[in-house]
Amino acid sequence: MRLHIFHCTQYFDIPTIACAQSSTLKTLGMESGDIQDLFHIVSNTVNELDSRGMSKPVMFAYERDTYLPDFNALTVFPDMPAANFSWQPILESYDSNNGSIPTLSREHVSTVRILLKDLFSVDQKFIGNLVEEMSEFFPFIHGLEFIPQQPPLWKECNQYSDFVSIISPLKELNELGFHNHLLLTEQIQKRKEPSEQHFLFARNCSAACPKLRNIGFLCGPVLERDVEKGEDWKQWKAYYDYRDYEAL
Repeated sequence: MRLHIFHCTQYFDIPTIACAQSSTLKTLGMESGDIQDLFHIVSNTVNELDSRGMSKPVMFAYERDTYLPDFNALTVFPDMPAANFSWQPILESYDSNNGSIPTLSREHVSTVRILLKDLFSVDQKFIGNLVEEMSEFFPFIHGLEFIPQQPPLWKECNQYSDFVSIISPLKELNELGFHNHLLLTEQIQKRKEPSEQHFLFARNCSAACPKLRNIGFLCGPVLERDVEKGEDWKQWKAYYDYRDYEAL
């Protein structure tokens, strides 16, 4: 049997399946788990396919992070399988009436995590096109995370400036994050205090995305605002509480 679309958990032998079905497999969806495990699986699969000169499918993961019965969160790997990543195969995977995963629906996708090899060296035009296309296929995105695989480097806030235009198509966006899931507790405690550049970036982002209320910077501060009250951006109060608790 030749597969065109395959959904499974991350505990399957995904590299072997992808190689065996490479001539026809176009889309491979995984029920999500640990972020670093997903990086490892996708990297191994890509390396195995490349070593054999085989074509690579579009790979993504999905999970449910609410009490509702729908999978509402997607994780994608746009710069790992190929530079010609597209949301279209994922959309077709959602709409395929095979009955295997009835709870996947484009209308319910509200959170997207974009995993990248490196956050600041990736082609910003590529990321911009990626997000713009995403907004067309999944119009109800409330949360967007950019997660780099490489260890984070301390970056000045002006490194983020291109992301204002990148997120501008997402008019329903509430939360924006630049995160690294390898941070240790002591690294979290050493997050930088917000600078005026952080606040300027946040104001520019909220001008582009009026519903935006939370921004987390890579190895940096977390800013928030009360949209309903029309408040300006401020440092996330829970961050202060966390540090105060650790000092006890």
